[in-house]
Amino acid sequence: MGFFDFLIKDIETSDTQSNVELRSHYYKCEYRVAKEAVIRYFKMRNHKVTNIDDNYGEILVETPSFHMIISIRKASSILNVSVDIKVSVYRLIGLYKPHKLVKGLYDYLDKELPYKGKGLQ
Repeated sequence: MGFFDFLIKDIETSDTQSNVELRSHYYKCEYRVAKEAVIRYFKMRNHKVTNIDDNYGEILVETPSFHMIISIRKASSILNVSVDIKVSVYRLIGLYKPHKLVKGLYDYLDKELPYKGKGLQ
C-alpha cells in the first residue's frame, strides 16, 4: 500500500484494479451460499445488514463509521459467483480502514467458500 492509500476514504473492488488486493474474488458456489456467508460474517461482527436486494445481488451494511455494498454476481456458469465490495468510511482521512474492511471480508469468504481466484475469470 502506498501513501495515498492511507488517505483514501472510498474504495471499490473490480476485475481490473491496479492494486491486486482490490480485485474481484471468484468462488465456486451458488449465489445463495455466497449471500449467506456474507450475512454470517457481518452478524459475527455485530454489524447491521440494512438491505438485501436479490434482484441486483447486493447487500448493504451500515454502521456509524462506514457503509459497505457487497455485490454478488453470477459469473461464467451457475456455480460461479464474483464478489465485489464498495466501502465508504465516515472520517476525514481513511487511515487504511477501507482496505482493512475489504481484506477482512475477503479473507473470511476465502476460507468459507471454495475460492477460485481473483481478477478476470
